[in-house]
Amino acid sequence: MAREPKYSYIDPKNGNVIFNGPLEITKSDHKGMASRTEAYLPGDEKGHLCASSLSPFAVNSTVNVVPQNGVDINHGAWLQIENGERSALKAGASIHSEKIAYVDGQIGDRPHTFANNDHVTFPDGHNEIIYFSLPNESYANQSAFNDLSVAFPDTFGDTEPTDELRSENDIAQYAELMESSDLLLLSIADEYTAADYYGLPAAAMVDSAAESANTAAEDTTDADISAEDIAAGCDNDL
Repeated sequence: MAREPKYSYIDPKNGNVIFNGPLEITKSDHKGMASRTEAYLPGDEKGHLCASSLSPFAVNSTVNVVPQNGVDINHGAWLQIENGERSALKAGASIHSEKIAYVDGQIGDRPHTFANNDHVTFPDGHNEIIYFSLPNESYANQSAFNDLSVAFPDTFGDTEPTDELRSENDIAQYAELMESSDLLLLSIADEYTAADYYGLPAAAMVDSAAESANTAAEDTTDADISAEDIAAGCDNDL
């Protein structure tokens, strides 16, 4: 049975490619992949916006397959997101995912940015929103862009009113600080692990509240009895 692009479409106004629907683990299918076009740059691969192994509606046409940097996005950050989603689903979570390849041009143009917005409901009842935005560039090119911003501080170095770190450091120092901070962050896939979810699910909260109410009632009863015993003791002494 052929897959239908139930949750995939292209915005005719700007060429953005969008998947918006639930995820589930399914058998991967790469049959009839869309052909490469002149929009593909050297190093690009045919990248699924939604992996065919994460939805039975993830098709292999241009409504879901776009030019994507091969090494650092398709086999790098985007793959980490998919691995995180897959791990969460295997752990019993449910995920509604909005994935967008931003073109901001004509239909069929190369996306400049990928965004992934997952609404995750974990087995404990908690809802989490996990969002990533990734430029469709190699890490080397991203580093080159950072170097360019250092070379032209008046053009790329505008400060944010609330960014005290940037105002206290020059651009080179700030870039170094951000890069060192990134090394300390969890990997993308780790954002989907069970350890990130905490607290009591709704049912447990109700049980906990009832238990607290019962305990409070018992404490009140004990206090009343103690008061009566004390009063009786006083009467006996008179």
